[in-house]
Amino acid sequence: MLEVFEIFRKYFENYYINQYLSSNNLKSIDIKSDGSCLFQAIIESTLPEKSLSHLTSSKIRSQVADHLIENEEQYLPFMELDSDKNETFESYIEKLRNSEIWGGHLEIISMAKILDLEITVVQWNGQKGTDVQRFVDEGRSESSNSYSGKCTILFYKHLSQSSHYNGAVPL
Repeated sequence: MLEVFEIFRKYFENYYINQYLSSNNLKSIDIKSDGSCLFQAIIESTLPEKSLSHLTSSKIRSQVADHLIENEEQYLPFMELDSDKNETFESYIEKLRNSEIWGGHLEIISMAKILDLEITVVQWNGQKGTDVQRFVDEGRSESSNSYSGKCTILFYKHLSQSSHYNGAVPL
């Protein structure tokens, strides 16, 4: 019975995300499910096109890790460290660098800052629609509201065995 509910969740998640894409003249870009889908989705969906094409997901992971280290006091209270496995800030950073963990909210915030991006994350809200979150460098001066790039990424919770990010670009 649980399997049937999961099939419905996949269907509705795809349906509502596709509705969002259609109403915003966007199309989805499939990103490989390799644990670095968030970072690759950012690279492949950033506009102007190819502005991040010189980067790799491992390079961005390294930049994000450096940013987190430089701003440990700001981010540490929001990190979900696994106390059962004695995970520390340092071990989290090492796993992030070595592609041993997936990226999430903190990594998106970091990428918005270090890459000077306006990042929009679209996901199914579990009901009849989508939630749209916008990530920008909150510490940036109010007078400079233009970012060097922007991107839309799609977060899927039910697409496959685990959570996944795809990119989105204009039609």
